[in-house]
Amino acid sequence: MTDVMILDDTVLGPGEPFVKTWRIQNGGRCNWTPEYWMAFAGGDRMGAPLAIPLTERAIAPNEELQVSVSMTAPLQAGQYKGQWTLCDAERTSFGFGYGRGQILTVWVKIQVVDDLTPTVASP
Repeated sequence: MTDVMILDDTVLGPGEPFVKTWRIQNGGRCNWTPEYWMAFAGGDRMGAPLAIPLTERAIAPNEELQVSVSMTAPLQAGQYKGQWTLCDAERTSFGFGYGRGQILTVWVKIQVVDDLTPTVASP
């Protein structure tokens, strides 16, 4: 898994909309089909849906895809983190490459600050 957009600790303003994108490789032995999902698993949801389709076409083993989720930064300043898992057609969470029975979790981690105005140093 690689962060493509919104790296960890990205600074955003209160209520700022953003799109988190991950690059994920199918490290398993079966295709990921359009019936597979990415589901919210915990933490801060930030206005995101509870689940989104993982792909519009079959993703073969070793193939990569990008998955994006639209979110909105909370209104209060602070650090926020939301976790997401991959789910199969039965909406059962799964993982790969970590040993049998382990779940792959991806996350978004942002910082919300009240004032994004750059400060100018005085002479």
